[in-house]
Amino acid sequence: MKRGSALLVLGVVVGLVGSLVLPRVLPVSWRLAFGSVEGTVEAEQREDGRLLLTLSSPQGVILATFEEDVAEIDFLVGLGDRITLAARGYRPFLQDPVIARVERAPAPPPPVEAAVAPSPEEATSEDVEEEAGEEALPAQGEAEQGEAQPETPVLDEEGS
Repeated sequence: MKRGSALLVLGVVVGLVGSLVLPRVLPVSWRLAFGSVEGTVEAEQREDGRLLLTLSSPQGVILATFEEDVAEIDFLVGLGDRITLAARGYRPFLQDPVIARVERAPAPPPPVEAAVAPSPEEATSEDVEEEAGEEALPAQGEAEQGEAQPETPVLDEEGS
């Protein structure tokens, strides 16, 4: 009977230690096999040697707290980025989860600058000369009208 109890206690201890140590020791690809959570970074806050990330996922909102590699994670992850965390499914609070993947948020298109004509006070002599030069040039249709048009032969009534 003592032997059976000893094996039971040993099994429980190995199970507990394994569940606490193995997630940190296994490679990321193996951890992802156990589960992962994907979400978009909605907010980030850095305070007292830790980084808090608020993620929005299809399952719900997640608060991930990082106390290791804070500067590196803060540099890597930004607002709007999509990240994958190695976790055993959705939990609202995650402590030092492993980041398996980071996808940058698409960059917004650059602003289009509207072409604004300078005000009369700001107009320089070069601007005035350019405008005068443009007005002096005839339009393409006008140049063709001023040129001599080749005469088309007129056929007499006999067709010759």
